Amino acid sequence: MNALSQGLGKMPNPAAEAGLTAEEILPGQLVRKKDSIPIDVQVTLTQEQWQGTEKSEPLHMICHGRLQRDKSKACWKLSYMETEATGMQGTRTEIRFFDDQSLRLNRVGEVRMQLQFRQGGRFVSTMSTPFGSMNFSLITNTVEGKLSAKGGKISLAYSLNMGGREASSTCLQLLVEPLGKTPGKAEKEKPS
Repeated sequence: MNALSQGLGKMPNPAAEAGLTAEEILPGQLVRKKDSIPIDVQVTLTQEQWQGTEKSEPLHMICHGRLQRDKSKACWKLSYMETEATGMQGTRTEIRFFDDQSLRLNRVGEVRMQLQFRQGGRFVSTMSTPFGSMNFSLITNTVEGKLSAKGGKISLAYSLNMGGREASSTCLQLLVEPLGKTPGKAEKEKPS
């Protein structure tokens, strides 16, 4: 048997390793082995929050972001700009959702903070705002989800204690969809 028939002479294909077809690569575009090409996505965020028995109005936000696979860190990286709806306009949020179902959130801009979510874990950090800094701790109740180049969903449930105040509980849902796809569109366009 020669080396080619044993597969020893096979050339590596970074595009295939990134899960991309030849049609998805622009001529002359470099594909790094560790990362896939960023995908433009729509992020739909729904947040419910309550303190004791008081529940606040749910927050809904839709924005555009970028989704990219980082193979070297075994995670999906999602980034987007916050809007007025969250009170953090001018802040960029980057989420790293790891294959082990843990999540790291980093905010940079008007508001700066780092959070880590691991089911059952406790995390202590500081949030910096234009009005000053606050220490806080959080306990993660649930982190679950699935992301791929086709989008996906992440669910978080956690309790937050800021500055010695009573803890608030939060449920956060992130729906990630590649741009150009409308949910349920295929079903609506089918002939009757």
